Formats: sequence, structure tokens, C-alpha cells
Amino acid sequence: DPYIDRLDIVCQEQGGNGGKLTQQFNSTDFSVRGGKFTFYVPEDFRAPAKFTFENLYSQYGDNTYYNETSSTDHARYFFVGSTYGDSNANVYNRSESAEYTTKVACLKPGDKKYTFNNAATATSTTGNEYEEYPFSKALYASKVNGSFNDFLFTQDEMNGEAEKTAYLFTCDETRYNIAPTTATQHVYYAYYEMTIDMHKKDYRPIFTWNPIYDETFYAADNSNIKRDPKWGLKVTTTETVDDNGGHSGYLTVSKILDVIQNGLSATAAQPAVQGLDATGENAPKTMDQILYIDGSNLMSIVENQTVSGTGESATYTSHKMSELIKDLGKNALIYLPYGSKPSSDNFAYNTIADYSKTPSFRGANDIVITDRYPFYAPFDIQVDGAKMAKYERTLTNQALYGDNDQHLTIVLPFEINVDDEGVHTNEDTEGSPFTLAKMNETKSISLSKNPDDKIDYYADGYFTKISEKSEPNKPYVVTMQGTAGESAFKVHVKGSLVKATPDKTGILEGESATGEFKVDNKTTNYSFTHKGTYTGIEIGEDGKGGAAEAETTVFYFANNYFLDSKTLSTGKSLKMLPFRSYYDYTGSGTGAGAKMTRFRIVFGENEENNSTNGINEVAKDADLAIIPGNGSITIMAKADKDVTIHAVNGMTVDKCNLRAGETRTVAMPAGIYVINGVKMIVK
Repeated sequence: DPYIDRLDIVCQEQGGNGGKLTQQFNSTDFSVRGGKFTFYVPEDFRAPAKFTFENLYSQYGDNTYYNETSSTDHARYFFVGSTYGDSNANVYNRSESAEYTTKVACLKPGDKKYTFNNAATATSTTGNEYEEYPFSKALYASKVNGSFNDFLFTQDEMNGEAEKTAYLFTCDETRYNIAPTTATQHVYYAYYEMTIDMHKKDYRPIFTWNPIYDETFYAADNSNIKRDPKWGLKVTTTETVDDNGGHSGYLTVSKILDVIQNGLSATAAQPAVQGLDATGENAPKTMDQILYIDGSNLMSIVENQTVSGTGESATYTSHKMSELIKDLGKNALIYLPYGSKPSSDNFAYNTIADYSKTPSFRGANDIVITDRYPFYAPFDIQVDGAKMAKYERTLTNQALYGDNDQHLTIVLPFEINVDDEGVHTNEDTEGSPFTLAKMNETKSISLSKNPDDKIDYYADGYFTKISEKSEPNKPYVVTMQGTAGESAFKVHVKGSLVKATPDKTGILEGESATGEFKVDNKTTNYSFTHKGTYTGIEIGEDGKGGAAEAETTVFYFANNYFLDSKTLSTGKSLKMLPFRSYYDYTGSGTGAGAKMTRFRIVFGENEENNSTNGINEVAKDADLAIIPGNGSITIMAKADKDVTIHAVNGMTVDKCNLRAGETRTVAMPAGIYVINGVKMIVK
């Protein structure tokens, strides 16, 4: 099958180091969609302009090719004008292991049509016999005087709005050629007419600034706190191009950067460019206040060169696509038009050719999220199956955990897959496996500390690990498994979906939960809402408000507990960086003196009930050995177990989570205890 699905038409400025424009050709029933491809280039685009035809793609490719459908039909397609196609006309002399990239880029198309037979002239009235002319370079040259050359537009042709046609010859050689003794070649050829129409034109940009966050709270380190608003930028042009839905024209990388810089320095005396007000007030003041650039309505963003000096002393500076993002906010995203595919991280391109339709974006490379910095995505991005959505965090309190699992909170914009056991493992094997959990919907807390301590009541918070992939933009509790001393938390997910940020508060809501906290016959009813932040917030007496009011009280995670922000020292505030989460809460009831100050993470169901002694009678557990001693109880687990120790009056004394094969000794005062339904006496 030599008929192709698509390819990229690439126009490059003189020397191949300057401006570069790309359009995509798509075939439908063996015909060209659009027929003619019009390229508008900037006035300073230097001739000769060279066209190449790249990234040839068929849906039936050999499995050594990049293949989106994983087809097993094994077509071995290539361009006749490719490096591979030029190497040797005989299929038996071509390299079996040649890299597919040498096959799918046509650097030199043909300059003439080719006639595969004489059907047009062989008729019964002429008496001519029907003949076929199997394609070869030799016959191409002898029959139609055709050749394969660089496809160029000179300066005069560009100035005169020239139109030229290239002929792309494609080939499909079978996986195994038969009859090698006679060197019979089993190959199939087809060709496509590509008409290119060139125009020189400079488009004037229009910038529309979109306020995102009124205030953020973030830092590279704890001593360098920053608060500032964040913005998004939509880039269009004053004129539209009258094809495929009327999209905007071209802009160069250097033009976009120049307009941004002019806008940042705009004043009343020095008005800003079109799209900003005269004082520059409705725009950011620094590049790092920009969290996205949306150029998806443009025909193309052109990588270009600027010239300094003249003649032999002239110097040329190349402006690549990556230059657009390097000074923006750490988590900035750039949305590009159809046909643009830079190799840098955090770029996405529109996959819909019809500009009148809602765009659909695909990640050009990895989407990398930097911890501690604000984030905002205006559109969904589907990460390519071979690429990753990535997030990493440095852990600072790992010494608190000893040999136990490490916990933390997280909110991320992309899906995280888990296995049947609820565990996520990064496919590139970096980082440690982890689980994600949510607080139980009801009966989510119970007293954990002995109530004789009237200063610090704390509770067990009951959580359930999720068994299906996570929802983007929802906060979770993370448990890193068996990672004592681990210094980094890493999430790397192939082919994940990065979802648009749902609103401009930067606060994302997760599960809701309720629970009763009982001490000395006093009850406080709690209602929790799990919330995460993409902006960072400050809560407390010296807080600045931000996304949450200063008087808000929450449970925030620190030192292996969720701590009540009310317990912060006078004059102190809670400083929470982006991508962390917390539990907003309300508490009511008869327990004015019995409110909890903190709760820890416990997995499983809350087994407390309203019986007299508060003990659930359960059968003895064959996987659990319990040995009382003098002032202690030793517990040995043959399988993973949640262990609860009750006093004889039904009060929960302690809880712990044991892994299979683990032994733990718990110090206990003399008395009678019930451990998972088994009564023991400690002397």
C-alpha cells in the first residue's frame, strides 16, 4: 500500500537555520485535501526558500516505524527522494535495518508527472497495444525527462507570489521479496502532486491578556517567598487567513517576544502595543508572571533569524520555539497551531486541522510540572503514549518515618494509574511505588490519645486507598511504601491526560467526609472537605488572605499528622506551597472542650460502635500472634494487618499497621486489653 495517510510540508529559510513553517497534508480516498497549500512568509524571509516533505505516515507501517495503531500489516513505505530511496534502486541492496527516519523525509521531490501506462492513448481505433511502464529512476528520466532536485523558491519567485508543483513519489516494498534468483522486485509506487503558493506578508499581532490568579504564594525555597498575580496570553493577528475556518496569520518567535517585552515596559508616556491598555496596567510586569501562551489560532509560529549589521559583518541570531518558554513561569504551557511539533517540554499542538472546530491538544513532548510553583492549564492536553506527564518533589522530613511508610498530600492535573492492589509504579522505574487514598465518607475519625491528656487530644483519621486511576485536579493522600530515608517523591505517567484547570481560584476540591469525636461523653461533629492548591496559600494571623480567608481553619499535613491550624503559635501563619492539600472543616456539638488538635492516617474502617465497652467481638486471627509481657505486648503478623488495642472500658489505646512478617512491641501499663478482639493481661 504506497498510499499515505499524512505528511508534513516544511518551508525553511535560506540555509535551513532560520524561519521554518509547517503545514500538514492529509489524504482522503487517495486525494489531496485542500489541493493547494498556501504559505505566507514574513517580508524579511530570506531566499531561497526550500521545501521538504517530512514525517511520511501510513496506518499500515512496518513495526520498525513509528506507528500509532500498532498495525501488523507490515508496509515498508518510503519516499523515492529520501536518503534511503536514493541509496540504491535495487531492493536487495538496501539496508534491512535502515533507520525509518531516513525513509520518511523527502529532501528532493520529482519535477515531472509520470505515466505508468499508455491507457490514455491505447484505443481500438489507434491499434496501439496496452503497455505498462513499471516505475524506476531510469524510466523516469528517459520517458518524461524527470529528475529529483531541491524544491526551491527564488527571491523573485517569492516577491511575485509564485506557484510551483512538486511530485512526491512514494513506495511500498514488501517485507519479503520472492524469487531472489532472478531479482524480481515486488514494489508498489504512487505519486502526489503538491502545489505550493507562496506570498510574502507581515501580520500585525493582537495580544489578549487573561488574568488568572489575583495572588499566589510560592517559593524556590522557604526564604524566598513570592506573591504576585498570574496571567495567560492569547496571541492572534489583525487579519485572518481565509481557509480552514479563518484562522490568524503567521507570527515569528522574535515578534512575539518583542511584543511581550514592550508590553511589560509600557507606561502612560510610552503606550503599549495593540492588545494592552495605554498604561500597561492590564498586563503582567515580568515574564515569569505568564503561565501560558495560547497561539493555537495562528497559522504558524515561525522560528526565524534576526540580522545585526550589514554585509560581511552581518550576524544572524536564530530564534527557536524553545526561546518562547524559557523566561515564563516555571510551569508555563504553550499551545501551538495545527502542524507545529517542537521537541521541547510543555508544548502542546492542536490536532484539528479545521480551525472552525474546538481545538484538541496533544503534548509535543513531556509535560513537566515543577513543584512549589503555580500552575494553570486552560485546555486539556493528551500526552503522547511514548511521552510522560512528570512531577517531582524533594522530601525534607523523611527522618520522621523511621522504617514506616512515608505520607504526603498531593494534587496534580493529570491521571495516575494504579494496579489491582492500588499501587502506582513509574514505568521508567524512577522513584518509589506509592498509593493514593481518600478519607472515608462517614465515621472518618475516632479518639486515639488517652483522654487524660487534656492538652492534646488527637484522633485516628480513617482512609481508603483508591483502586482505580486518580482523577486529575483532585487532592489525595499519598503513601510511599517501605521508603525509609527516601529523599524524593516522583510521579511519571506515560500517555496521561493533563486536564484543564477547572477555575481561577487555584483551589481544587476532593472528597467530603464526616465523623464524630467523643471524649468524656462530649461529642464534636466534624465535616471535612479535602482541598488542594495550585496557587499556594497563607492561612493564619499574619496571612495575606490569597485564595483563602485569613480566619479559615484547616487541618494541614506536617510531621506525619494532620494538624489543626488553630494550634499555630500567636502571630504565626500556615504557609502552604502549590501542589499540597489540606482538610477544610467545620465542627459543632456538645464537645466544646473535646476538640481534636490533630489526626493521623489509618487505613481501613472505623470499628468503633456505641456498645457499652466499645469493643467489637471478633474471631481470633490465625495470621496474628499476640504475646503479653511485663509492661508490654508483642504483636507478630504473618500477613499485612491493621491492629487496634482497646482498654477494657472500650477506649482505643493505640493503633498500628503491620506488614507481613513484621513484629512490633508496644509498651503498655499493667491492665486488661483487647487486641483485635483477643483479650490479654499485661502485668
